[in-house]
Amino acid sequence: MVQKILANPGKSVTSISVEACIAESTLRSWRDKYCRNRGVDLSKKRTNKLKPEDKFDAVILTASMNEAEKSEYCRKHGIYPEEIEQWRQDCITGCGGKSATAAIRKNRDNERKWEQETELLKREIRRKDKALAETAALLVLKKKALEIWGDPEDDS
Repeated sequence: MVQKILANPGKSVTSISVEACIAESTLRSWRDKYCRNRGVDLSKKRTNKLKPEDKFDAVILTASMNEAEKSEYCRKHGIYPEEIEQWRQDCITGCGGKSATAAIRKNRDNERKWEQETELLKREIRRKDKALAETAALLVLKKKALEIWGDPEDDS
């Protein structure tokens, strides 16, 4: 089963566990133990340390490859075909090395921030409109009071 997992980097451990009717956690522990004993590093941390230029080069190099060649390339370089596909999508969307979902999340956060700021500004405008209306009403009342009762300074 471990050989099957390692021979199919494009297939997830979950899908292989479902096919084999073996618990996913069991397969993962077998794989990890096998790799530890043979000094194979399965961590994806290495690909996160790759420079964007290296990721772009991998996308360019594997673009014309068939699935078998791409799998061979990935095995040699310790990466997964899904990662290359994600990098290709990142190149297309122009996310500057970030995943498309991270860029979308950032845009949503920015949009939410602007909406909150807009709402605060609208509240401030409503408050000032009310204050202006109250001031205008007081001035009108003062003018009418002067017309009715006259200026108290004129009486003296």
